[in-house]
Amino acid sequence: MGSTALSLTSFELLHKAENGSERLKVIHQTIKKDFPFLARISVALYDEKTGLLKAFIHSSDAEDNPLEHYQFPLHDMPSLLALIETGRPRLINDLNCFRGSDKVHVRKLLSAGIRSSYTVPMLSHERINGFVFFNSTQMDSFDLDRLETFDLYGYLVGQMVMGEMSQVRTLATSLKVASGLVHRRPDRSRNQPDRIANYARLIARRLAETGRYDLSDEYIENLFDYARLYDMGKLGVSGQVLRKPGRLDYDERREVEKHPLKSRELLDGLLDEISQFSQLRVELLRHVTEHHHETMDGHGYPDRLKGEEIALEARIVAVADIFDALTSWRPYHQPWSNELAFAMLRLLSTSKLDSDCVNALISEEGGILEIQERFRDQPHSSFNDAAQKG
Repeated sequence: MGSTALSLTSFELLHKAENGSERLKVIHQTIKKDFPFLARISVALYDEKTGLLKAFIHSSDAEDNPLEHYQFPLHDMPSLLALIETGRPRLINDLNCFRGSDKVHVRKLLSAGIRSSYTVPMLSHERINGFVFFNSTQMDSFDLDRLETFDLYGYLVGQMVMGEMSQVRTLATSLKVASGLVHRRPDRSRNQPDRIANYARLIARRLAETGRYDLSDEYIENLFDYARLYDMGKLGVSGQVLRKPGRLDYDERREVEKHPLKSRELLDGLLDEISQFSQLRVELLRHVTEHHHETMDGHGYPDRLKGEEIALEARIVAVADIFDALTSWRPYHQPWSNELAFAMLRLLSTSKLDSDCVNALISEEGGILEIQERFRDQPHSSFNDAAQKG
C-alpha cells in the first residue's frame, strides 16, 4: 500500500521557521485562506529613546517590499502618533486620500498598489512597542465585520515579536544591573551601550543601502539589540582593573583581553536556560560578544580570526566600539573630535578594521551627531579636577 506525502501544516511550518520574517509569511498564507485580499503584513518597531519607527519584518517577497530599510520620526505621522495616545487600531479604507502627501512611506505604498490598511498597535503594559500593518491592494477591504478577527491576528503577531525581543532586552538589563552591583563603577558611561548599538545600526543600514550586502531589517534590528551586550564578558573581569584611572599594565591588559572568552562562558550558561533562541540568533549574539576584538590582519583576540573569517556583525561592532572609545571620555584621555577619529579609523582600515564598515560609518556624519547628542555622557571627574587645578 503506497504512502501519501502530506504537506506541512501551518503549525509545523511555524516551528520550522528560523526567524520572524519566515513565521510572518506562514501566518500571512494562513490568513489568506479566509481573506484572499490580504496582500502584505508588516511589523515596525518603535524606539522610544529616539522617537523613530523602524521597519522590522514583513511577509512580502524581498523584491516586493516597498519599505525596506525604512525609518521615520513617529511625530511626522500624526495618525500613527494618535495610536500611542489611544492604544486603538487605525483603519484606512482608501489610501488615495493621502495621495499628494510628501511622506516617502505613503508614496511608496501607493506606488506598490496598496489601497487600504488596518494598523494594530503592539502594546506591553500600556506602552507602544510598534505596530502591525495589514495591507490590501483593494479599497474598503477591512469592513467592520472583519476587524475583530484582524485585531486577534494583530495581537498574536505582536506577542510573537515582543516575546522574541524581550528575551535579549531582559538579558541586557540584567547584565547591566549585575555589572553595576559587581563593579560599583560611577555611572558616567551608562549611555555607552546605546551609542554602540546605534552606531552599529547606522553602519548596517548604510551597508544594506549600498546593495553590496544583503541585510534584512530583521537582521539589522537584532544586531541593534545584541550590540548592547557586546562587552558582557567584562562582568568576569576584576572591578579594580576596570575602575583603574590610568592606563593598564601588561597583566591588567591580559586580564581585560579575556573578556570575550568570559562572554562565551556566560552565554553557554545563559543559553541553556533560554532555549527559545533560534540558531541564527545565537550565532549573531556569539559573534558580537566573542569576536568584536578580532582584526582583519589576524592579530586580534581571542581566536585570531582573519578577514571574512570574522562575521560581518563582529566587524561592524568593532568599528562602532573603537569610534566610541576614541570620541568618549575615558579616565586616561579626553574625547577626540569626530574628524580626528575618522582619520584614525581610515588608518586602521588598512589592516585592522573592515574598510566597508569604516566608510559606512564615516558617511553618516549627521546620524553620528544625533546619536552623540542624544546619548551624551558626563565628563569624568578626573578631567574636571585637572581643569580646576590649571
